[in-house]
Amino acid sequence: MAPLIQSYTAKPIVVPTTSTSKGKGKGPQQPGLSTRNTIRGPLDTPSDIEDDDTPILTLISDLTPDAKLDYQHDWSVFTFLAKDYDKHQTAVKELTTWTLSTVSYTIQQTCYIENQTIDQWYSNLQETGIVYKENLLPDARDRYRKAVNPLTKALKSFESWITK
Repeated sequence: MAPLIQSYTAKPIVVPTTSTSKGKGKGPQQPGLSTRNTIRGPLDTPSDIEDDDTPILTLISDLTPDAKLDYQHDWSVFTFLAKDYDKHQTAVKELTTWTLSTVSYTIQQTCYIENQTIDQWYSNLQETGIVYKENLLPDARDRYRKAVNPLTKALKSFESWITK
């Protein structure tokens, strides 16, 4: 999530105040200036903010120098991670497209279930490969060996040889 300016320490804001107390023989006092710090906590609710007359921070220039550096650092980290995430998502999309284009439709239907990650797809594909290696491959190898084995006598019919 992007860093929020409101969660950093703000500079003290100068707020004009008027004094109603009258000094001895000095006459009415001039409006003066007082400072108030506008630190917002991350757990402040909108009602807390509305009750407080403190303005909401919207500019980086409202931050203290240290808070400004912290915000800039956090923003740099955020943008780096966002770019890295986008690059990763693009790579996953390309890998998914390539995988779907190079695998048979039957395997897609059995191994590539929607809403699963590509890691789960590969796990499903590996399980299917184990079944093939343990059951189908030896059977295919035996059938191949029978097919290339030289005949010892002439065949009466080709169909009888296949059913052996």
